[in-house]
Amino acid sequence: MERVLESDTFKLSPTSSRLLRFLTNATLEGKELKETTVGIEIFGNSFIEDASSSKMRVSIYNLRKKLKAYYSDEGKNDALKIEIRKGQYYTDFIINKEIRIEKSAVDNYKNRFVMALSAVGVLGLFVIGLLVYFLYQPSTPIWDSFFTNKKETIVVVGDVFGVLGKTATGQVGWNRDYNINSMADFYKLKNENPKIAEGIKPSDYTYLTSSGVLGTKVLSDFFFQQKSDFTVRFSSKLNYADLKENNTVYIGPMKNKNMFIDYVNNYNKHFNIQDFKIRYKNNLKKIDTVFDLRETDGIKDYALVCRIKGQANKGEQFFFFSDHDIGNIAVVEYFTNKDNLASFTKKYLQESESFVAVFLVEGKDRTNLGIKLLLVDAEKGK
Repeated sequence: MERVLESDTFKLSPTSSRLLRFLTNATLEGKELKETTVGIEIFGNSFIEDASSSKMRVSIYNLRKKLKAYYSDEGKNDALKIEIRKGQYYTDFIINKEIRIEKSAVDNYKNRFVMALSAVGVLGLFVIGLLVYFLYQPSTPIWDSFFTNKKETIVVVGDVFGVLGKTATGQVGWNRDYNINSMADFYKLKNENPKIAEGIKPSDYTYLTSSGVLGTKVLSDFFFQQKSDFTVRFSSKLNYADLKENNTVYIGPMKNKNMFIDYVNNYNKHFNIQDFKIRYKNNLKKIDTVFDLRETDGIKDYALVCRIKGQANKGEQFFFFSDHDIGNIAVVEYFTNKDNLASFTKKYLQESESFVAVFLVEGKDRTNLGIKLLLVDAEKGK
């Protein structure tokens, strides 16, 4: 790291130098690295005041460019390279395979290493063990490609569009209509029903259930264990272009119509989510069943999970749906548990990482008290 920072490439780049030093030291010390913590460390309170993550992304992007420039010129003969994979802030230390080291140089490296190890003793062994610990990533079936394809992961939290108008108590407040999920839906209603729409207007804020918050927390801990990170977006503010080349995880309800429901309906020909129902029809297996989402009440909840394997350099997709909090929280916990992942993969995913599964979750006070797998379809999509 010091060699890189003293190079001509980095001497005139104080922000990139400060960022590289912080990320490298934090990685070796095992600190948790998130966009907010890194941004505050590098930019101070101005990062919070800006209320924008673009500054952090630009800085990380520039740092990667600087490292690439350094290793293509000044550092082309360095035996080790520092790398920051896309979608994470942790530094990796990899062997530079582009150089060839003569035998005498190899022997020299070995001798220097032995001498250093003898001098440092226990401290040297500790540092080596620390490096092995932080560079090793245990296998997590179904998720592995999220951490190895070098694409940014976007976690989309399903928030709910609202309308301001007269409430049931006669006051003016926030209202929810499951058929209105966007500004386009609102103005369509207003044009078709001018009398109804006379006293209402779109809310300037959306509603978020606790499943999005708690599910994101579970995912955050899981990604941290893999030394990886993700960006959070809300479904109501989603830029579809962001999803095209990135990995995507969705956590949210089925009753607010969005593009992720279309993903499921288009991907697997046996499933259809529509009119508050999940229908599964498979003539080959002689199964035709319907799960009515309106039968759930927060004590019992249906949850649907869809995993679509990325093809042709496209991002990975993992969707978690339920209309009450306990369903989503339960399935996110289920699919971030390594024992569950190994068991589910062995039993149901013989040829593909892609599948659609339906669970019945029981709980109380938004706490998961039991989860039951009802069906799994791992056949390829349409």
